[in-house]
Amino acid sequence: QVPSGFTSRADRSEFQGAVELPIGFGIGESKLAAARIQAAFAEVPDIIDVFVTAGAGQQAKINQLDLYVLLTPKQERSVGQFEVIDLARSALAKAVPMATKTSLTEVPWISGGGLATADVEYVVRGSNLDEINAYVEPLMAAMNKSGAFVDVRSTYEFGRPELQIVVDRLRAGDLGVSARDLAMTSRIMIGGVDAGTFESAGKRYDIRIRLEDAQRQNLQQLEQIQVRSAGGMPIDLANVATLRIATGPAQIDRQNRARKISILANSGVGMALGTSMDVLNELLVDHPLPSSMSATFEGMARRLNETATVIAFAFMLALIALYMVLASQFDRFAQPLVIMLTAPLSFSGAFAALYFGNQEMSLFAQIGLIALMGIVMKNGILLVDRANQLVAEGADLKDAIVHAGPERLRPVLMTALAAVFAMLPVAFATSDGAEWRNSMGFIIIGGLSSSTLLTLLVVPAAYVLPADIQVCKQWLAARIRKVT
Repeated sequence: QVPSGFTSRADRSEFQGAVELPIGFGIGESKLAAARIQAAFAEVPDIIDVFVTAGAGQQAKINQLDLYVLLTPKQERSVGQFEVIDLARSALAKAVPMATKTSLTEVPWISGGGLATADVEYVVRGSNLDEINAYVEPLMAAMNKSGAFVDVRSTYEFGRPELQIVVDRLRAGDLGVSARDLAMTSRIMIGGVDAGTFESAGKRYDIRIRLEDAQRQNLQQLEQIQVRSAGGMPIDLANVATLRIATGPAQIDRQNRARKISILANSGVGMALGTSMDVLNELLVDHPLPSSMSATFEGMARRLNETATVIAFAFMLALIALYMVLASQFDRFAQPLVIMLTAPLSFSGAFAALYFGNQEMSLFAQIGLIALMGIVMKNGILLVDRANQLVAEGADLKDAIVHAGPERLRPVLMTALAAVFAMLPVAFATSDGAEWRNSMGFIIIGGLSSSTLLTLLVVPAAYVLPADIQVCKQWLAARIRKVT
């Protein structure tokens, strides 16, 4: 089976990565972790430079490090880029064992980066974040155990300290304290409120009113915050709510107003994206999604599915267009179908070339398959057109196609060889990023080779098939008349 992927993995002598440290790490700890990563990568063969950035991206998280790694040129290495990435992944795990999330991947040809750059992105949505995480964690463990994925992580960040105020609504209602007033008072006293500005010596200072730091960090004093009831009486916060220090999510992501957690993962070494998706779909059978949740594939996995649909539509549209052109050219409805037989004849060679060439059925290969249809049909056109000329000159149908084969053998071979030789540089290019185009060259070379050989056998047989069917009909009609 030919593996499938959105784009073939390309060796461009560079890769990127991201490391997320525990919540609460400051710039000092991040700088120390960056230095340890650089020292660890310096020991990995073929890595010549490492650039680490802390706090990059839209959210500017100090505890997140973005990596850019430069390798020795492709021609000077004895191993591929992805083997180096695998070695770097092991070195990274030893350098920053405290990291909560890590990811190393090729630099995408579509812009983007950070921990969100992944081959597979599975988004689970629901109303309760804890329930979503309870479903996601076992699925991630199964993905790690399968061996088909690396850098498995989720977008769920847990561990940020927070003050939780649980309101006793019955007690608050009896005392005339509304939840709105309670929340507003707590926000002002703990978070603070802007009360204006103060100017001195030409400088302007913001004035923010809130409790002192010592009071804000003391749970007993926070319980003494007073909220005014509907009757004007001050009520201690402890009388209508329970206060506790706990940990919660660092942020809550939403999609279509529903809370979500995304599972991000990269395909394993030597594993195509399509194969990884097949493994994940099998795991999803063993981990059915609860009815209260919904899930979709995003990122590269979604692009792979969308591309397959679009290419299939383009393929059918190309077949219809080719049939219409051929029907108008030959002024017949059956002969275009004979010529179009060359398209499926090319598929066997095309897929065999991908398989033995260790290539993926990528976007470029699918484009090459559409181009192949137009190229290979010229063989059938040459044969059928010459046979029609001989029939017009008075030759028998079978004699016409038999003589058309040898007469058109040279132009068929010449055009096929010209196209094959033109695709050789595309198929066997070794420059940086050439892997993206290799599959297109292989699929055209393989398809042309098989189609050229099989066309000379199948098209003549299909050309005389209508005549043979007519003879059989006449013979059958004669037998019926004789019996009756």
